[in-house]
Amino acid sequence: MAEADDDELIFAPVNWGIVPAPILNLMQIFVAKIAASENRLTGLDWAKDVVPSDASPFFIEMLAASQAAIDAATDLRALTTAYAQNTHQPRPTLARLAEAQKSSSAGLVKRYTPNTVDAIAELLSETPDPGVVVRAFRSVKLAELAACSPAMEREVSRVRNQPSNRREITTST
Repeated sequence: MAEADDDELIFAPVNWGIVPAPILNLMQIFVAKIAASENRLTGLDWAKDVVPSDASPFFIEMLAASQAAIDAATDLRALTTAYAQNTHQPRPTLARLAEAQKSSSAGLVKRYTPNTVDAIAELLSETPDPGVVVRAFRSVKLAELAACSPAMEREVSRVRNQPSNRREITTST
């Protein structure tokens, strides 16, 4: 993860501006989840992992790993699209965002929800609400959010120390 102070901005590995560290760090969390799922999938060996009388464990692992990759990729696309379209300065053109996703400009708003936009605002807040972020992104867990920023780490720690809040947030993941 890129290291930055609360309000320090870092350059993203793209050529269209500066992306705040919390956004970039969450993007990197999703990329790591996609890579981990790919490793799980490529590590499966039909000849070795399938018992002739029961292929179910192989199928279950294949389905679980592919679903994890889909969830993380969907979250990455939602975060990137919503951030680029609503927050980033300068904003990329809608045509470029749509083209990158093989979508129409009008279809971009279907790539994320109002919860995604709310989560972005929380990621950029000095006192973020981790629950808003967890509810917006299916593949992220509360503990993982601590890597997004020092402010988020502080709030995750606070929430984890409050049993009633922790139960509410962790059951939604």
